[in-house]
Amino acid sequence: MSETVETNRSGLLLGLVIGGAVGAVASLLLAPKKGAELRDNLTTTYRNLYDKANEFAAALGQKTKEMAAKTGDKTEEMAEKMSDKAQDLAEMAGDKAQEFGERARDLGEKARDIGEKAGERTRDFAEKARDISEQAGEKARDIGEKAGERTRDFAEKASSKVQEVAQPLQSTKPEYSSNRH
Repeated sequence: MSETVETNRSGLLLGLVIGGAVGAVASLLLAPKKGAELRDNLTTTYRNLYDKANEFAAALGQKTKEMAAKTGDKTEEMAEKMSDKAQDLAEMAGDKAQEFGERARDLGEKARDIGEKAGERTRDFAEKARDISEQAGEKARDIGEKAGERTRDFAEKASSKVQEVAQPLQSTKPEYSSNRH
């Protein structure tokens, strides 16, 4: 805000100098004087205006330097703050990336452990299924053998019964006539 006030003061000062110069020249040209006296007055006025313009230029140059220095300081300060913030953000991003990397590694290890356990359980299940299958095969063979034995026993007994029943029938054979009607 003080820079605005200083700029307004500089503009006011410039306006006063220019207005004074215009007023002085107008008064000299409009006032009735002799040529030598008019020339002396114009020279004096010119020198006064020249001196005031130099003072104004020096003051303006000084103000410009001050404003440039302030602007440079502010710019440098802002650049430093932005650099600090960027560095903070970069560090934070690096920390987060490392944290996510560690989490991903942990998840990978857990997934590997789960996979190993699943593989072990699958192998155990396959072994148990093979054992059960072998046991079932053995049982089926045993049952088949027993069924075969029982079937043979039954067949032998049935054959022997048939022979027992057939033997008395064979001894009494009826005779058939060979004449056909």
